[in-house]
Amino acid sequence: MDNDGFIFIVGRASDFLKCGGKRVACTKIEEVLLDFDGLVEAAVVSMPDDLLGEAAKAFVVPRSGDIGNLQQKLSEFCKRHLPLPFIPKQFVVIDSLPKNTAGKVLKSNLR
Repeated sequence: MDNDGFIFIVGRASDFLKCGGKRVACTKIEEVLLDFDGLVEAAVVSMPDDLLGEAAKAFVVPRSGDIGNLQQKLSEFCKRHLPLPFIPKQFVVIDSLPKNTAGKVLKSNLR
């Protein structure tokens, strides 16, 4: 609440991307990523994009094993399962996603 008594709701709008004039929930992209056999967890956030306005950026936690060409495999997988504007522009491979004490992913830390 500000000094004039107005309440501002923040947080939920950041769970959606507006890519090329189309809106998609980050969770929909995350669901597709988790269908890929080599991942344990995934989180998607928005990043600025000159052409689309916003683009998806995916943080992924791989299963143990060879991760040498994981980003290329993920890109190819997404091309088969997602519309072109919703394919993440970047894949960031990390050991674990930051979470709060309740186990919810802290996407604000990933941004």
